[in-house]
This record gives sequence, structure tokens and C-alpha cells, in this order.
Amino acid sequence: VRNSLVFGLGSLAGSLPLGLGLALLLNRIRRLKGPLRALILTPWVMSQAVVGVLWMWLLNPSYGPVARVVDVLGFPKLILLSDPGRAMPTLIAINVWWSYPLVMVLLLGALQTVPRELYESVVVDGGSPWASFRHVTFPFIRNTMASTVIVLVLLYFNMVTLILVTTGGGPMSRTETFSLRIFLDLFARFRLSSAAAQAVLLLLLNLGLTAAFIRLFRRREQLL
Repeated sequence: VRNSLVFGLGSLAGSLPLGLGLALLLNRIRRLKGPLRALILTPWVMSQAVVGVLWMWLLNPSYGPVARVVDVLGFPKLILLSDPGRAMPTLIAINVWWSYPLVMVLLLGALQTVPRELYESVVVDGGSPWASFRHVTFPFIRNTMASTVIVLVLLYFNMVTLILVTTGGGPMSRTETFSLRIFLDLFARFRLSSAAAQAVLLLLLNLGLTAAFIRLFRRREQLL
């Protein structure tokens, strides 16, 4: 459970601000918006298995490109996915790289519904960029952001393939999440009763986190 919370909430803390920042950037620029959007969406069109194999090659300490760059710069050999202390942060970074385009697409669609006249009114009144975001942008994207958070939470807490391909739950079970343990118990260890019981607990965890986020956004909406 601890690994699942660290992986899920850590990935959410990375992908949500990154996706929002890129959505705000693409919403402001006028030139090359199409090519930039296609470039940003590239990670999301890959399957989790492909992403896992790609990053295993990139981060391979013996022949990976990252290891080559580290060696040229004169730093010690960098071991990430097989190091107990670095495996989880590395896995979170890979997951953020893969999933931030989803956040960008959803929030960019919401940003394009904001009337330009409202931004112009804030500028005329002498408002700062933060005031423009708080009083104009955020009210229009609040509901989309809440839905995006719920979708990401469900995605991260039920993710199996990316973790299975990159670390397999290791080293020393440091990256074994709830969903991966259910998968391994069912298909590798053939512990059917244990997998079924854990699946019920995972369902309750998903429902609890979803309800918590819905309540949080509703309370914030009432405060605003």
C-alpha cells in the first residue's frame, strides 16, 4: 500500500503541474502549435510495454545512452532501476514522462473555452498574470482538472505493465505496488484466493481516493 501511494501520488504531483504548464504554453503561442502538440503527445501514443523497454535501454548502466553521457562527463556509473533507493523515483519519473500528455490534452481543451475578452479585461484593470490565472483561467478549468485527477489516480493505482517491464516490482520489492502484487499472485504464484482478496482491497482504495479528491475539489469550489 505504501508503494502504491508513493507511486500514485508522486506521479500525480509530477504529471499534473507539467501538463498544466504545457497546456498554458500551447494556449498562448500562435506559431508551430501543431508540430509542438504532436511532439508533446509522442510519449502518450506509446504503449506502457514500449515505454518500459525504451527506458530500460536508455538507463542501462552498461550500454545505455544515459550511461554513455555520464561516462563522458566523468561521473560514477549511474544505476537507477536496480538501486533500492533510486528505483521508485526513477519509475515515477518514467511514468510522468509517459502520462503528462494526457493532462496537457484535457486541460488544453478546457483552456480553449476561456473567452479572450476576460483576459483583456484583467490586463485593462491592471491585474497580474497570477490574478488572471486565479480569477479567469482556474474557474474554467477547475472541473476538468478534477476529472483529470480522478482519471490519473485510477490509472496509476491500477497500473501493472510499465512496472512489470521496468523493475518487475524489485529491487527488494521496493517498487511492488498493490496492482502488481495482485497480478503476480494470480499469474505467477497462482495464489488465487490471495489475489481475489487483495483485488477487493484495491477496489476500496480506489473508491476512497476518488471520493477524497471529489470532496477536496468541491470544498475548494465552495471556498472560491
